[in-house]
Amino acid sequence: MQILNLNQSLDHRGIIKHKVDGNVVRVDEVIELCSGKGINIARVLKTLGYENYKVSNIIGGPIGKIIKDSLRAEGISSWDFMIENNSRINYALVDEINNKTLMINERGPLITKKEKQKYLEELYNWLKEGQIMVFAGSAIQGFDSKDIKEIIRKAKAKKCLL
Repeated sequence: MQILNLNQSLDHRGIIKHKVDGNVVRVDEVIELCSGKGINIARVLKTLGYENYKVSNIIGGPIGKIIKDSLRAEGISSWDFMIENNSRINYALVDEINNKTLMINERGPLITKKEKQKYLEELYNWLKEGQIMVFAGSAIQGFDSKDIKEIIRKAKAKKCLL
């Protein structure tokens, strides 16, 4: 199974376990976790003992390196395509007292035309004949519907199940 994860993130969850007064919030606990729908699918597959998968990530900058290293440490099988612009960080403030969560999601990096062309070429080589291919989540900035159609065309050429 090939999982295309085109806009993953590094998530920071700040857990608030006390009453908050004012505009400055000091969290009690921080949980850092790589995320994105494709990574989460891979995480579930790994938990269920399924090992015949690989998740494709477009990552960049120091945040991309953290994502890459974290996935390796978790034992999640991935193919990582590096770009110059920094991968995104998402933030969640979890207020356990009031049972509320505030999500702040960055847009994510912009992939250049040159990087995108190289990714599409390498993706074709990465795809395996007859495998299941899963699209997960939204695409990175710089991708449009024509690019998604091109990926589907390449996958169909390799007889992938979509």
